[in-house]
Amino acid sequence: MAEGESGERELYALLNISPEASDEEIRRAYRQWAQIYHPDKHQSPQMKDIATENFQRICDAYEILTDERKRQIYDLYNMEGLKSGLELGPNLNKAEEIKEELERLRRRKEEEKVSAHVRPAGSIFANFSLPQFLSGGGIMRGMMMSSDVQSQISKHSMIASGGNLAVNEGSGTGDATALLKHQISPVASIEVVALLVCDH
Repeated sequence: MAEGESGERELYALLNISPEASDEEIRRAYRQWAQIYHPDKHQSPQMKDIATENFQRICDAYEILTDERKRQIYDLYNMEGLKSGLELGPNLNKAEEIKEELERLRRRKEEEKVSAHVRPAGSIFANFSLPQFLSGGGIMRGMMMSSDVQSQISKHSMIASGGNLAVNEGSGTGDATALLKHQISPVASIEVVALLVCDH
């Protein structure tokens, strides 16, 4: 039995049929290979294990290729499309509709990946004075804010940016930083840092 490794031909190759095969041709090929690789046909433990694995692969291929909906998805996007296609709605029948829905799901998953790699953090501290307030002054004497965002832009690179702002009785200071880090090897990396400081 030919076993193609390319994603778009693998299931058809498992059954040794053409991608244009009819349902009857798929069923006929399945029966043929199922008889050959059925575990009960083999006595040797080693051969039985191999046969069991091949038999399961044949059954999986048959299940997908005899389901019109699953076959459409597989023909469009291979096994990757089938895995994403588990979320497809029940009313999509045309290949173009399925293709559009898969594209939408792919974009959504890419956005989720980006969101998972972005880690924002922030804090606000305020300094209050009750005696000053009771004597007719403002209750707040000062405030400090800080924020930080990190994003993994690739397997070996990340960027981070942050800022601080402090206000104390009419005067204030602030700073902003940006960092780019790239991992060259497990023991070496490059960092580029930019810093901006303001006083008022």
